[in-house]
Amino acid sequence: MPSLADLLARAQTSLVAGDSRGCLLACDEILATQPQHPEALHFAGLAHAALNDRAKGIDCIRQAVGSAPTFAAAWSNLGSLLMDEGELAEAEHALRTAIRHGQPSFTSPLYNLGNLLRHQGRLTEAEDAYGKVLAVSPHHHATLYNLASTLQEHGRPDAALALAQTALRLAPQHAESAFLVGNLLRTQGRLAEALAAYDTALASDPGHAACHTNRGNLLSEQGRPLEALAAFQTALNVAPHNERYASNLLCALHYVDGITPEALLDAHLFRDQRYGCPEPRPAPPRPSRTGQPLTVGLVSADFGCHPVGWFCLPLVEGADSQDMRLVLYSDRLNEDQNTHRLEQAAFAFRRIRECDDEQVAEMIAADGIDVLIDASGHTGHNRLSLFANRAAPLQASWAAYVGTTGVAAMDLLLADACQIPAGDENLYRERVIRLPVGYVPYAAPPYAPAPQPRQMGVPLTFGSFNNPVKLSEGILQQWALLLGNVPSARLLVKFRHLDDPATAQHLRMRFAAAGGDISRLDIEGGAPHAEMLAAYHRVDVALDTAPYSGGLTTLEALWMGVPVITMPGRTFASRHSLSHLTHLGLAELCSQDWDDYRAKAASLITDSARLSRYRDTLRPHLQASPLMNGAGFARHLSQALRAVWEEA
Repeated sequence: MPSLADLLARAQTSLVAGDSRGCLLACDEILATQPQHPEALHFAGLAHAALNDRAKGIDCIRQAVGSAPTFAAAWSNLGSLLMDEGELAEAEHALRTAIRHGQPSFTSPLYNLGNLLRHQGRLTEAEDAYGKVLAVSPHHHATLYNLASTLQEHGRPDAALALAQTALRLAPQHAESAFLVGNLLRTQGRLAEALAAYDTALASDPGHAACHTNRGNLLSEQGRPLEALAAFQTALNVAPHNERYASNLLCALHYVDGITPEALLDAHLFRDQRYGCPEPRPAPPRPSRTGQPLTVGLVSADFGCHPVGWFCLPLVEGADSQDMRLVLYSDRLNEDQNTHRLEQAAFAFRRIRECDDEQVAEMIAADGIDVLIDASGHTGHNRLSLFANRAAPLQASWAAYVGTTGVAAMDLLLADACQIPAGDENLYRERVIRLPVGYVPYAAPPYAPAPQPRQMGVPLTFGSFNNPVKLSEGILQQWALLLGNVPSARLLVKFRHLDDPATAQHLRMRFAAAGGDISRLDIEGGAPHAEMLAAYHRVDVALDTAPYSGGLTTLEALWMGVPVITMPGRTFASRHSLSHLTHLGLAELCSQDWDDYRAKAASLITDSARLSRYRDTLRPHLQASPLMNGAGFARHLSQALRAVWEEA
């Protein structure tokens, strides 16, 4: 007859070998004579859990620690199993008990405690637990990776990067470590290094859809829209049911030279057919609001120092609550001074970052929202799924996206006659509502410096402060031809992504390939917003981009006294500057074709008197215009929405 020691050894050996049933047989022999034997109960519990009978496994290990209250390994495994079952409070107690009774070298419960605390958002406590593991085992790869992820979530990217790079050196084939390194490098603007890290991750795991997606975002930031489009398509091929990846693809299409509004409509309709809500809630009746204010909700992740935030500020601060009550549903992660201004001005401000669609829909119903406006479209952290399932009686898209959302339950698209000219309504799924004085208002930052007279003796300078993703091959060719027509001029391109030397060099190579003289191309990276605006002191004429026009960028140039030459196309995205300039009475800056674009720019930059007039008058002209009349814009929006509301 085998001894107790032999049976325990057999149970352990079987468990390690994956023979859970053999382990249970050995444990049963022990428990038949010693039913409270802690080690046998512990092994039996682990074996039951391995056989997917987790409840039986937990019960056995509970009995084990009941028989041996200082049995650290059993407490640790009990905590791990309880974590998997979502019993977090009891799991935490078990893990802390294991830590109290275990040797300092026993780090397993500390590691699992760190995971539990991180899951609960208790990041400081999680850091402490992981740190204690590393004090004993400094090369514990999983702990290094998880601590790096925790520090990233805690807003400490530099410390996170150092740990993630160490984790990657220890496990070069671990795709998640390389992915994390890439994400952290990207947030620091080190785009070429981040791209290399993403490629390392994909070499180990070609099916890493999130990595393909982030790689696509990075390629966009480097001004490589076609390569970005391919990366987004690969992500969607890997994860075909992920509607967010489909949205990324749609966003990228707007930057492609030659894209047509017909092709964009087809792509958006296909996305909604595949991912949209098949049976949205029916639209409830619209009660009369005669003599009462409409209650209008705005949903966005960009209520802050973001183009959407700058467009929303004059609307929200100018709205009369006796006419239209604005309730903001903010999905923003990093709040700032604009967020707080919007919160103070809104009729109500709801934070929905931690809420699912059903919870937000309940808020919207409780707030009595009549009209719900989406201000994200297919951009990051959007809530289009909320709209697709019909969260309000009347739903509209405005400000953030560049055309149709394709969503069947999106009733309206708010635009103007410049963004969507008469006759183009069939290019948008939503009903087009044209606002009379521009499709968005503008609030200038209070810290913007005043325009300054041009300095004598400095070269004539064209400029573009647009995101490099807007610098298509076509626009670079036009700029190269323009510089050829004005031999004394230079071109300044400035944006934060261009801090990365490899990204700046890539732009130089693309400009040279387009026929441009790179010795006359000045590239600058990012700066605090006030300093970036001050850089317009060195620009004589701003050049708009295509096929994706400047929106906020154009308004900022005008605010700084710099005229903008634009060439609108047929797509919504190509017509932002046309709208702004038209409503400012500056149609002379809008071109009929590319020959006209180059001719207007060349003529203007050599006309010092005209440039001086623009420098002196553009800001006061903009300030007095409907584009900066938030109260007027709010009235026009309210009137437009009320007219549609009362049709029912």
